[in-house]
Amino acid sequence: MLINDISQRAQKSYSYLAIYMKNSILLLLFLKIILISCKGQSSNARKTELYTDHSGNYKIEFITKPFFKTEERDYSFGKAIWKITFSNKNDSSKFDYLIKYVDFPSDLVTSDSINLLNDLFLATQVDLIKEQKIPYNLEIKEILGFPGREFHFLDSVNNIAYTRQVFLVKNRLYFLEVKYEINSDYSYKIEQFLNSFSLINSTINATPELSSKSPIKKFIIKFPGKTSTKTHVSFSELFGNLTIALESYETASDMYGVNYAILPVDKLNKITDKQIKEFITKVFTSNVLQTNGKIISQKEISIDNNWALEGMGSIQNGEIILQIRSVIVKNYYYQILVMYEKDKGNTQKTEDFLNSFELIKE
Repeated sequence: MLINDISQRAQKSYSYLAIYMKNSILLLLFLKIILISCKGQSSNARKTELYTDHSGNYKIEFITKPFFKTEERDYSFGKAIWKITFSNKNDSSKFDYLIKYVDFPSDLVTSDSINLLNDLFLATQVDLIKEQKIPYNLEIKEILGFPGREFHFLDSVNNIAYTRQVFLVKNRLYFLEVKYEINSDYSYKIEQFLNSFSLINSTINATPELSSKSPIKKFIIKFPGKTSTKTHVSFSELFGNLTIALESYETASDMYGVNYAILPVDKLNKITDKQIKEFITKVFTSNVLQTNGKIISQKEISIDNNWALEGMGSIQNGEIILQIRSVIVKNYYYQILVMYEKDKGNTQKTEDFLNSFELIKE
């Protein structure tokens, strides 16, 4: 069951915001924000062991004392040595932690090779992709201006999930991984490990990955309480790098939000009305079906005289209900959403929130 008060929130170590973020698949790898809510989690933080790489390249915090090994791999350019530091789960931990890195020839690929980055980062995930594990998302990351990605994979058959980060620092590729049981998917321990990674004696990259436009709030809506807004950059095969904003209000029992992003006009103009409908529909169905959920209902509606979709589904193995309304207006994507525990939603409150969405006239 979901948490009912602050102390239970701390023990459960996840929130509706975290669940939505991890389950939000906006057309394959589109518009995904991962944000683990830290409310009430500080009391759960365990003492960690600060590890400094043998060569003094980076620092990171492990829950238990890690082990070190090397692994030689054959590549088209020749052999390369991976330096691997890891800590496997034990009686007191349900998590496997790993960080490794390898140096590629500097004339082969560097962090300035923007046109090669996505292919390179996807290639680091080939072990799971070829086993047909479901990729939840691909998220843009960076460290000191050097480019990176975060991947989240789900293996429902074996009840295993993976959160991975990869960074290309000049010609060195860093690979971080946390492997765990699916029911630990929202634990703060995942972010605690990944966020503790830092480079030593490295200068800031002077040519970072290309940035995207930040969306401007062009709507009004009646939230039940005080909101907060988070922004993040994500990658889309259709639109490239996108900055997404999520304004939300969250309690222990429900979450209300509006997810919005600005889409590149030149690429959007190449999409037909039929493709827009298929795109918006697939956003909703993917959100639900790839989390062992079910579509409860979906129908076409109109928002400000624009075609829109309204949908309801159960996610997280049926524990949580998600209601959304999605629309593209000009070059903005909007997703209005409400999440709540099954059988504990407030129908009138939900309808009032969804109906209060209004675009600001320009």
